[in-house]
Amino acid sequence: MARNSNILTRGLHGTIGKSVVFKKINGENVATTYPDRSQVKFTKKQEGYQNILAQAAAYASAILKDPEKTDEYILKIRTGSSSKRKMSVYHYAVQEFMKQHSKKVPVNDVMRQIEKYQETFEPGERGTMVLKYLAKQKEMSNADYRRMTGVSKPTATRHLAALVQEGLITRSSRGAGALYVLNPLVKNNRLIQG
Repeated sequence: MARNSNILTRGLHGTIGKSVVFKKINGENVATTYPDRSQVKFTKKQEGYQNILAQAAAYASAILKDPEKTDEYILKIRTGSSSKRKMSVYHYAVQEFMKQHSKKVPVNDVMRQIEKYQETFEPGERGTMVLKYLAKQKEMSNADYRRMTGVSKPTATRHLAALVQEGLITRSSRGAGALYVLNPLVKNNRLIQG
């Protein structure tokens, strides 16, 4: 990563092919190499989300190609809430598709699972936040924890390690991008279903 002090490229953001990336970090313009993501392995859940997003993009593109459907969406946008009125037809269609096809966990199921874990563990404030998140999302990364709590990366790593040691959660993968899941509850040597 190098400071971008060149007068011709200062203030640029984006990429040049797959070689250079211009971005702003902490208010400073920098130029970096394009990230190599060839070794990244996605979880089944991440692959599922990517598949749904690809379908949503195809759906929105099809809407834009059909003038009648585009007009219908323009009408939906105009009559929608004030926050929706600023959306493009493409983004509105993507959002609508994602709402229809995302898997939502019923609130009652989440609450029952949280209660079972609270009976077994005394999770405290941090643990309860993690418990609520994992009851809905099933997986959590260090970055998810930092977004939720506002702590630094080392602090998040310590907090998550403490929750692993307490037995509330376990690491389902290792290394950068490690994911955490709830430990299954066991009572009288039998797995309690969430």
